[in-house]
Amino acid sequence: MGSAGESGESHRADRRTDETSAGLPQRYRARLAPHHRIALGVGIFYFVASWWIFRDVIVAIPDIVAGKRILVGDELVPFFNPTSQLIEQARGDYSQLTNGYEFRVRYSFLSTWLRHYQVLPFAVLLVIPAIVTSAYLITSWFMARVFRSLSAHAVYLGAAFPTGLIYMIMIYAKVTHFYTLVLGLMLMSISAFVMLDALLFRSDRWIRRMALSCLVTLLNPAVHYLILFALFLSLTTATLLLGELARWLRRGGARHLRRTLRTRRPGPTRPTLHRGSNGGRWRRLLDTTTGRCVVAMAMLVGVSVIPYGLFVKFIALRGIPDLSETVPGDYYFIRDASVSWLHVLSWDLAGIMDKILFGDYLAK
Repeated sequence: MGSAGESGESHRADRRTDETSAGLPQRYRARLAPHHRIALGVGIFYFVASWWIFRDVIVAIPDIVAGKRILVGDELVPFFNPTSQLIEQARGDYSQLTNGYEFRVRYSFLSTWLRHYQVLPFAVLLVIPAIVTSAYLITSWFMARVFRSLSAHAVYLGAAFPTGLIYMIMIYAKVTHFYTLVLGLMLMSISAFVMLDALLFRSDRWIRRMALSCLVTLLNPAVHYLILFALFLSLTTATLLLGELARWLRRGGARHLRRTLRTRRPGPTRPTLHRGSNGGRWRRLLDTTTGRCVVAMAMLVGVSVIPYGLFVKFIALRGIPDLSETVPGDYYFIRDASVSWLHVLSWDLAGIMDKILFGDYLAK
């Protein structure tokens, strides 16, 4: 009887374990909100679409890792020696291979390692769809913060197609620079949306959000987006300050201020300031729109502009007498090399653009 009882208890325990194990996914799915399921489905779609575009790369991964084949596309030149092609160039040494100073390797060294010939196929298959998914999530999160009258699942559904279209065009035209330009665009989106959330919607801990936005800008591997973020933040703060000025003028401007000062009657004795009153006064000042704009611009200068300027001056431009000789990009060069957005949307089968349709990214 003892063995029968023990076997019965063991059977009941095993059944409870099976029910618990079977219930875990159900409870997990029950905790997922509808917009979370939508985000998961959209992310899976982005990954599947990317793998279809680079389908030949998936099949050739064993040969690429073994060194029999190379993933390459025009300017997407893989690294074979990280010491001489990445570390020494990031350090500022002269490049015997290109007979010059590798300025672009220096300022984007945080992500240039993705071009190593054994890392590149996995980066193309995993990093590119992860970039698009991250951009979609941050866009949907911010849109949900702005459009409070809409349901979250409607916002997450509505943001899927525009985000996918924008990054499809970006990857279509700049897949050879995905580790700087495409990745940098996603980081720029994070910086911009977190900055707007800190200035417009966040009532507490907004300074941390603003610092995070400037830090992400500092770590952006493409210098283009640091300049664009500085311009965008400057325009945002200028617009907010103009709104504050318009509100002050509607209230009467200087006349309202003089009227307020005249009607204020000083007391017979000055009240004693309690400990912490100055701190509270500063906190109230910083919580105003003007105070937030001043703090935002100060953080931009202190966290992003000055550190990056020092990096460019003492590391990226070390040994380079004339930047125009290393990076020959001026107005006429950009104009001649640019195509209209209608031409890009036409999916013209020319040059590097062919490869996104036919998957011809492999060289033997």
